[in-house]
Amino acid sequence: MAQDLRIRFRDIFSKAWLQFLLGSIMLFAIPSILGHPFSSGDNLIQFNPLRVLAGQIERGGNLPLWNQFNWSGTPLLAGFNAGSFFPTSWLYIILPATWAWGINQALPYFLASFGFYLLMKETGVSEFSSRLTGLAFALSGVMIAQGVHLDMITGISLAPWLLLFASRIIEPGPNSRARNAIFLAVCYALIVLAGAPEAMLDELILLIVFSLAKLARYRSQWPNKLAWLSAAGMLALGISAAQWIPGLEFQRISQRANPTAGFVSFGAFAPQYFYSLFTPYLFGGPGALRASNYFGPFTWEEVTIYPTIGPIIALFSTIVRSIKRTLDRDLLPYLLIAITGTILALGSYTPVESFLYHLPLYGQQRLQGRNILDLDIAMFAFFGVWLDRILHRSPSQQSWIRWIAFLPAAIIAVIYGSFLRYSNFATKLLHAAPHPRQFTTPKEIIIFGIELLIAIASGLIFFLSPRISLKTLKKLVLSATLLDILVFNIFGSLGTTTRLSQFNSSSRQMIYVHSLIGSNSRFAIYDPNLYDYPGINSFGQPDLNISARNHSIQGYSSLSLSNYENATGTHAQGSLSPQLLTSSLVDTLDMKVILTSWRYLLRSYGSPTAVPLPSFYIPGTTANSLRPTKASYPDFRTAPMQSGATDTFGLFGRSMSVSSVDLNLGNSFSPGSILKVGLLEQDGSIVWLEKTTSNPENTVPGTIHYLPATQSTLPTTEALGVVVSQILPKGLYDPQQALVTGVGINSIHGYFALDGQLEPYLTYPHFRPIAQAGSYAVFENSKAKPILRPSVSQVQILNQNTELNGTLNLHVMSSVPGSISRAETYAPGWEVRYSSLSTGQTFEQPITKDGVLQKIPVPAGNWNITVYYHPGSAYIGIWISLASVLVILLFFILRYHRDKSLVLSDHPKQGDTASFSHY
Repeated sequence: MAQDLRIRFRDIFSKAWLQFLLGSIMLFAIPSILGHPFSSGDNLIQFNPLRVLAGQIERGGNLPLWNQFNWSGTPLLAGFNAGSFFPTSWLYIILPATWAWGINQALPYFLASFGFYLLMKETGVSEFSSRLTGLAFALSGVMIAQGVHLDMITGISLAPWLLLFASRIIEPGPNSRARNAIFLAVCYALIVLAGAPEAMLDELILLIVFSLAKLARYRSQWPNKLAWLSAAGMLALGISAAQWIPGLEFQRISQRANPTAGFVSFGAFAPQYFYSLFTPYLFGGPGALRASNYFGPFTWEEVTIYPTIGPIIALFSTIVRSIKRTLDRDLLPYLLIAITGTILALGSYTPVESFLYHLPLYGQQRLQGRNILDLDIAMFAFFGVWLDRILHRSPSQQSWIRWIAFLPAAIIAVIYGSFLRYSNFATKLLHAAPHPRQFTTPKEIIIFGIELLIAIASGLIFFLSPRISLKTLKKLVLSATLLDILVFNIFGSLGTTTRLSQFNSSSRQMIYVHSLIGSNSRFAIYDPNLYDYPGINSFGQPDLNISARNHSIQGYSSLSLSNYENATGTHAQGSLSPQLLTSSLVDTLDMKVILTSWRYLLRSYGSPTAVPLPSFYIPGTTANSLRPTKASYPDFRTAPMQSGATDTFGLFGRSMSVSSVDLNLGNSFSPGSILKVGLLEQDGSIVWLEKTTSNPENTVPGTIHYLPATQSTLPTTEALGVVVSQILPKGLYDPQQALVTGVGINSIHGYFALDGQLEPYLTYPHFRPIAQAGSYAVFENSKAKPILRPSVSQVQILNQNTELNGTLNLHVMSSVPGSISRAETYAPGWEVRYSSLSTGQTFEQPITKDGVLQKIPVPAGNWNITVYYHPGSAYIGIWISLASVLVILLFFILRYHRDKSLVLSDHPKQGDTASFSHY
C-alpha cells in the first residue's frame, strides 16, 4: 500500500504542469503572501495600485471606470494599465493585495514555462529538452527583463500558447479546429485584457508571421485553415471588446492622439543594445546585488534580452544552418519570426520606419523595441530543437560547427575587455551615461568573471558533448542552465523585494502627506530628475498615492487626457509645468501641498565668479534656461517706476546657514532700485542685512555684497530664502513674482545661486515652506481653493460625498439658477442626474465643460444631484464581451451534449490529441 502511494505521489509530481505551477508559486506567490513581494519599478508604482483601486471599486458593486486620485481624475478601465477585466485581477476583490499580487505575478511565469514546454512538445522535442526550454524561457530573457511590467510579461507568457493553438489549427491531425480556434481566441483576448498595447500589437504580428509560414506548407488547404484563424481573431476581438473599445476612445482624446515621428521612434531598439544579448550587466543593473545602479542607455528593462548562453549558441548554430540550407523545416517559422521581430524592434534605425509610422495603431506605439520579444521566442525555439539534436547525438554535431559553442564566450571577453580598457569610448559608443568612477571594483570584476566562466563552461559542455554519456550530459546541461538563470536573476529585478509599507501605501511619509491634504485636497511632487527615487516612492508618488487615498494633480500611466496634460504638463513621472505654479489653475485644482528638492531652486557653484550673468525675468513668460532679450523686459534705469517698494522672495528649498548674500545687478538695473536685502527665517520673520562698502575679491564687478548686521553676534543666519525689497517698473502683472537673478548666497555648505528651474515659479507667500521631510522641502499653497465652488451665494451645498468610483452625491438648495464648479478633470461621459425633493421631478443631462474641469448646472429649488461617469464606449464593449463569452459557453455546452450522446450510442469519440493532463 505504501509503495503504491509513493508511486502515485511520484507520478503526480512528475507532471510538468504541476512542477511549473509549484515553482511559480514558491518563487513569486509565497514571498508576497509572507509580506515580501517582488514588486519594483512600474509594478510597484503603477500596476499593483491600479489593480487595488479597480478591485476596491468592484467590491463596492461598481464598474472600475474612473480613477479620482490621479491627474485630478482620469479614466481607469480605458487606460489599459489597470488590467481591470483580466480574470486574476478580480482576486483583488476578495483577497489582500499581497496575496492577489503574488498570484498575479506567479501566473505569467507558469503560463510561460508550461506554454513553451507544450510548444516544444508539439514540435517534436523530447521531454527533457522541452522542460528545460520552458524553464529557461520563463526565467530569463524578456520575461525577466520586462518583469517590472506585469501587463507586458502577462502578454509575453501567452505568446507560446498563441503559436501552439495556431499550429494545431494549421497542422494536419485529429485536433478539433473549432476548439483550438476558441483557445486561440481566448489567449489573444487575455493579452488584450492584460493591458499592454505593445504586447497586443507585437504578438499579433508574431502570430500572423508564424501562421503564414505554416500555411505556406499546406497551400491546398489554406482557405479552410485561414478561415478558422480569422474566426478566432474575430472572437478574440469580441471577448476583449470591454478593454479595447473604451481604450481606443480614450486614446483618441489622450496625449497620444497624434504622436510625432520622434515620439514613436524614441523607443526603438538601437543596434548598440545587442550588447545585452551577451553582457546584460555591463552598465550595472536593477537588482539589490548588482554591482552598481544602471547607467546604460535608455532603461535596463528595455534594452536587455539575455536568454542564457544555450539559446545564444543555438541562435548562431541556426544562422549557420540557414546559410548552409540545412535548417530544420519546423524552425523556418521561428527564423522568420526572429527576422521580422528584429526589424520591427530596430524601427527608426531601418529604412522601413516611415512605413511603420503610418500603420494604423501600430504607428502610435511608443516602445517599438519591445518587438525584440520575437527574437527571444525564436532563440528558445532554436534552443529546444538544437539541444535535442545534441542529446540524440545528431551526426551533424560531429563537424566543426561545434566550435560555435565558444563564440558567445569570445564575444563576452571582447566586450568586457574593451569596456575595462576603453571605458569612456565604450560608454559613448553604446550611448551610455558617463559613470562617476572606473568600473574596476572587486564586485564588478567578480560579476564579469562569473558571466565569462558560465559562457566558457557552457561552450565546453556543448563542444565535448559527443564524448560525454547521455546521463552526465543532461546533468551538466541542466546545472549550467540553472546556474546561468540564477546569476542572471539575483543581479536583476528579481533580486529585490519591496518594503511592505511602500507596497501597501502605508509609509509614515504617505500618512504625513495625508495629514496635510486631508481627504479632498491634492498634492504634487516635483522631481523630474528623480534625485531621490526611494524618497519619491516613500511619499507616494502616483500611482502609489491611490491606496493612501491621497489625491494628486499628477499621475503615472500610458494615457492621460490631452486637455489636462496641455494645461498642467503632469504626464511625465515627477513632473509638472513650472508655469502651472503661477497660474490660477493650480489653486483651482486645490493643490494644497507640493514637495520638491532644493536642487530645483538652488544650484551649487564653486565661487561667485562661476555664476552665469544675471537677467530679469517674469515667470510664466520664459524659462530660466531661455533668458529674455533686453527688449523683452523693462530697463530699470529708464522705465517708469512704482511708487512703493515690493518684497520679492527667492526660496532655498531647505534651511541654509547663510553668511552673506550677493546681488549682481547686471547692466539693466539701477542700484537705487534695491532698497534692502534680508533673509526669510523659519518663523516667517525677516532679518535685514547690511550692505558692505567693499566687496570680497572673488565677486564679479558690480556685485552688491550683504552681511549680517554689525550688532549680530552670530556669523551665520538659518534661513529659508532671500528677500529683496526693491522698487519695480510699472506694468508688471504680478510684481511678487519678479526676481533679480544673480542672487547668490555664501553658506557653510558652499556658494549657491538662486537660478534653479523652479525658482521664479515657486514664490512666497503663495507657497510657504512648512517642513523639510527627508530630502524634500514641503510647501503649502496659501491660495488653494475648495474642490466644489458655487457660482453664487444662493447656491448652498447642504451635503456632499464622493464615492470611490468618482460618483459625486450632492444635496443642494438654491433660490436662483446657478452652477457649481468642480475641480475634477472633464472627460466625455460625465452625466448629471437631478431629483427634486420638492416635486419629485427627475431628469439627466451631460455635465458642462469648464476649461479642463467640470461645471454642474444647478436649477432653482431643493435637489439631490448625482454626478457620475457613464462612458458609452465602455458599456458597448462590455456587452459585446459578454455576448462573446456566451457564444463560447454555448459551444461547449452543445459540444458536451454531443459527446455524451456519442458515448451513449457506443461510438467513442476520436479525441483530441495532446491532452494537457497528460503532461
